[in-house]
Formats: sequence, C-alpha cells, structure tokens
Amino acid sequence: MLFSRRSIQARLDAIRPCTPSEWHADLVRRLNQPNRDRLAAVYELMVVHGLNQVGSVAVEAEQVNGKNPDIEYAGLGISFVADVTTVSDAGLDKKNPYEDLSNLVESLKTKLGMPIGGVDIRIGSSRERKDRGEQTTLQMPNRSSLRQYFKTAIEPEIRQQHRSGQCPIRVDIVDEETEISVSIDPAKSPYSSGGYASYDRPSIKNRNPYYKALRSKVPQLKGVDALTGIIICDADCATMADGGFGNRIDLMDTLTRDFLRQNSSVDFVLAISVREERRGWHPAEGYDRQMFAMLRTQDALKIAGDLDTTFRSMMRNFPYPRDMPVNAARRAIEADYGWGHHGGCKMSGDNVRLSSRMIMEVLTGQISVDRMSELQRGNPFKLPFANGRLPTKIEVIPGGEDDNDDWIEFTFGGSDPAITPFK
Repeated sequence: MLFSRRSIQARLDAIRPCTPSEWHADLVRRLNQPNRDRLAAVYELMVVHGLNQVGSVAVEAEQVNGKNPDIEYAGLGISFVADVTTVSDAGLDKKNPYEDLSNLVESLKTKLGMPIGGVDIRIGSSRERKDRGEQTTLQMPNRSSLRQYFKTAIEPEIRQQHRSGQCPIRVDIVDEETEISVSIDPAKSPYSSGGYASYDRPSIKNRNPYYKALRSKVPQLKGVDALTGIIICDADCATMADGGFGNRIDLMDTLTRDFLRQNSSVDFVLAISVREERRGWHPAEGYDRQMFAMLRTQDALKIAGDLDTTFRSMMRNFPYPRDMPVNAARRAIEADYGWGHHGGCKMSGDNVRLSSRMIMEVLTGQISVDRMSELQRGNPFKLPFANGRLPTKIEVIPGGEDDNDDWIEFTFGGSDPAITPFK
C-alpha cells in the first residue's frame, strides 16, 4: 500500500488526538477495505499528518460555499484550503486489458502443465483523431468481454496445438476490430515478453485521467474565501510516472499549467508521486525510492515560495515508500497483509536469520514446512540439525517502522551430545 503498515498505523495514532473521531474512524474503515480507495485513504492520511507536523489542520471544515474540502491549513505564515485526490489509469486499463489477457494465458498454461513464462503477446492498436489530439486504443476486447472472448477464440486453439505437440504454440487473430498474436515457447521459460502501443500517455489535454481528476475538484473549491489548491496523488497514472515524460515533454507540468490557466478559482496544484533509481547495473541489486512532489501555482501568486516551504516540510514527514504507485494500487485491492521478509533468509557462520512472520505462520500451521523450504530455496535448519547442532541463542532483530516484519536470528552451537553419538 505504498508505505509499510507500521508507518501507516504510527500516523493514524499520531493524528487521533487532533482529528474528529468520526472522520478518523471512517479513515480506518477505508484503510481496512481491500479496494482502490484504500490507496486514496493512505495519501489523505499522509497529507493530514505531514501538514499537522508543521501547522494546524482542520479536516472537512465547512466553507462559505457550503462545501467541505478535505483540508483547512494554517501555519508557517500562510493558510489555505485544499482537496486531496488520487488519479489512476484504471478506466483506460479497463478498455485496454493487456495484463488481463496475459494472466489468462498464464493461467491456462498452468492448467496444461506448461512451465512458467515463455509467452509473447502482441496487440495491434488504432488511433482516432479528435479535435485536440489523438486517442490510442488497443485492438482487443475490453475487460468485461475479454474472458468470454478468450474462452471461445484463443483457449481452444492453444489446447488443440498443445495436444498435437506443436511447439511453439501460436495463435494469430486479425479482423476489423481485433489484432492479437499469442506465442508460447517453453524453451524461453521463465521469461515472457509482449508489445503494444502506449494508450495511457495523453495527447488530448482535457480528456485524460489526470486533467479530469483536477477538473472534478473545482466545484468543491469554487467560492471558498481563502487560498485554494488541489493535492493530486499518483495511484498508478502514467502521466505522473517518472515526471510524465513523453517525447521529452513533461506532460504533467504542461497539463497542470493548462488547468491553472483555465481555472482561476484554484491557486495551486501539488502533485505527489514516487521516484526510484536502480542501485547498480543489475535489477537484482534493488532500487532506492523517494517521494516526489511538483508544485505549480497561478503566475500572480505572491506566496508561492511560502507554499513551497510548507510542502517541502510536509513531505519530510512522509515515510519511506516501499512500493511504486503501480504496485501499491495492486496491493490495495488484496485482502491479505502482503509479504514481509518471506524468502529473505540470511546465513553467516553460525547464524541463520529468518522472517519472524514466516516462522509464526509455520508454527501456527498457516503454511507448511515444505512451503517455507520452497520460499527459502531449501530448509536452512536441515544442515545444522543433520550435523547435530542445536540453537544456543534466539534473538529478535526489530525491523523498524518502515518494515512489515522483523527478523529472528538463530545462533547454532557445536555438535550437541543430546542428538549425536558419544565420542
């Protein structure tokens, strides 16, 4: 959910004394519901907590226009009223369900006993010229009809070719509305590939998820007797990813400035997302992530510098982002608690360090020893025990607020006569 569950709870506890109990209870309810609104609740919590560390915040205070925007802030010499919103490409993904098709193919392969990966999916596209740009759409069924289409047009072909021993398996469908090519080659396992046109980079300024999300907040702020703004947060929106660059033009910046020019009742827009950089040349070395913010104001706004100072201070109170927005959006709809240090066994000398949560899951029967061994690529206790060694010390290594787990470290002694022959 973008941040660790511990960091989310710590901020829920911190704002509890200074927010209305009904509002706080509703926020907790939203955070506990597995759906896309969960990520919106996370962002709202972080903004309220962050601003509350540098000033005072009233949530959903009624304004002179009769509306109740999310935030009324005062501090560091300025005050403003703002609404917090999130934006995603969920609507575009629904019309262009490439990932859903990939999952259907992989699921069918599993049923047929084929190894993971080895899939290549290519989708054609069409471009429709509009008054202010072009709209790209993938030539495939939308999400609501894809599963049935797959069962009738693609699955039978894959099954028939698999029964006949054809390799690689290939299904090509081309007609006026559809252009789909699916290839399955077990020799290329475990890697899969694919290709399709970018459908989520806006070329029509006022007809895209980012601009529409900003525009939807204007009625909430119009007529407010104060400095007003919109805090828009990335819930898996391509326009906000990596600065929203497309053909070297910062689309997010362009769209935001265009929105402000057309909506004088909004004084500023603060866009919040996450950026990451690879630690080395290989993905296995991991990534470093940090919060990203872009502030744009009306050209004549005299306190733009004060706003910048306030929001920089607010962002410093955000926790470390564990996920990119695209993955956080997926985690938000899952009902479980996600992974901790599962599979992250660390062995050095006489020490074995394992996930605390995983050990508890084994002890309570939620997962089997075989499943633990699978996650760890082997049972780390097997060799010490086979050599007659027992733990002489067990220590909990706290994971900290930004982790969703702790470590349990086992220190093994020498050969123990309790389980070895006398010598």
